[in-house]
Parts: sequence; structure tokens; C-alpha cells
Amino acid sequence: MKKLTIGEIEEMTVQGLEKRMTTEEAERMHKLGFAEYETFLGMMKDDATLSGLQENDLYVSIDEYLSHLEEKQKEYEQYEQTEEKQETSLATQNTTNNIMSFEDLRQNSQTQIKTYTNITDRKRLFNLDNAKPDVMLNDCENQVIKVKGVYVNIYEKTLKEPLVNEKTGEIIKEVGDIVKTISCILVDVNGKTYATGSKTFTYQLFNYIQKWGLVDFENGLDIKIVKKPLPNSSNRALGFELVLE
Repeated sequence: MKKLTIGEIEEMTVQGLEKRMTTEEAERMHKLGFAEYETFLGMMKDDATLSGLQENDLYVSIDEYLSHLEEKQKEYEQYEQTEEKQETSLATQNTTNNIMSFEDLRQNSQTQIKTYTNITDRKRLFNLDNAKPDVMLNDCENQVIKVKGVYVNIYEKTLKEPLVNEKTGEIIKEVGDIVKTISCILVDVNGKTYATGSKTFTYQLFNYIQKWGLVDFENGLDIKIVKKPLPNSSNRALGFELVLE
């Protein structure tokens, strides 16, 4: 498949993406959890911007970008580290394990939870799970946050009924497929918490951590919360920019 330049991606419309995508690629996109083309395109544009390449530089084909997201999803699912590494790397806990006295409850649970965090204090994690966040990240546009802690829960639920696009009637996911939702909580250097359910924001954060690790979070990583307009839509995708010194 032909690689797209940064400029082509930045200027692409939803209609243009639909025309370029094969039926197989569209199915792969839906299996990744993208119900709408515009959401997928918004993430693709965000990643193109973050690449640092110039307008005329070749970036990626749609097939290659889908493969990249599929590989990242596998990494998120399989990513697990020991407690000794939790202080310096993103740690994974499967919260359905290690509760042997609740074996029946665990096996009958329809929703599985995977947790990604650099916070090692279990009492702090319990409070983050059960306390209302101080601020919703969606209300923090243009605000700078010095992030020290990251706490992400990925919820996986097996569908008992098909997931249908309300506008088109198209079946997005079949019975038995797994649907994922995300809860992302940031903790600043003062202990203030910020929450979002945005996959775009969370995957952007994951990409940063996978590339650069968590060293920058030790003293607080300054990020600016931004919202980027999606093409042909009144919606905007939540994201962040790094604050330059």
C-alpha cells in the first residue's frame, strides 16, 4: 500500500479516508474499537503531528498504521512487569488474579480489568479507584499539569448482544467480541487528580511512556491539555502537548 505523507494525512477528510480504505481495513479498524472513521482519523493525525516529520515526508500507509495499532493493542494486553520494576516502569496488574478465595466470583465476572500504573502505594490506588477525581480532564483545555502519577484501567467486557452503529445500522462488533473502555487518572505533584475516559488521550500517553519511559515523571512532567478538531465534525479529540522549557 502507498505510504501517505504528513501533509496528506493532515489534509485528509473522513470521506477521503473512507475512499482509501479497503473493506478489510475498515473491519480491522472497527475491531480495534473505532466506531467512527473520524475518531480513527483524529488519532492518525495526532500521531503524524507527534512524529516530528515535515509536510512532504512519507509517514505510513493505512495498512501499516492499522498494523501498528494492532501491535500496540497486543502489547498493552500482554504488558506485565514485576513489583521490583514498578518504580521505574509502567507496571501491569491483572486485578482478577490473586484473590483465590473469590474464585467463583472471579470466573463469573463478565468484565475483566487490567491496570497500568507507576504508583506503588496500594492504599493510594484503592483511593483512586473509589474516590471522585478532583477535576475532569475535559474541563482543563489549555491548562498545564505537572504529572507525577499515571493510573489507567482498561475494562474488557464480552458482548452478549451485538454492538450496532445507531446511524447506519452496521454491526460493529458481534456477540462474543470484546469491548474495551478506558479510565485514565493523572496525579499531579500536589496530589490533585484528573480523570478522562478518552482512548485518544490515553494511547497518546502510552506512546510517550513506551518511547521515553517514566524518568520524566519523577519530578513531574509538564503537559498542556489540548483539544484538536476532528475533520467534518463538531467534536474535538482530547490530547496533550509537552511544555517546552
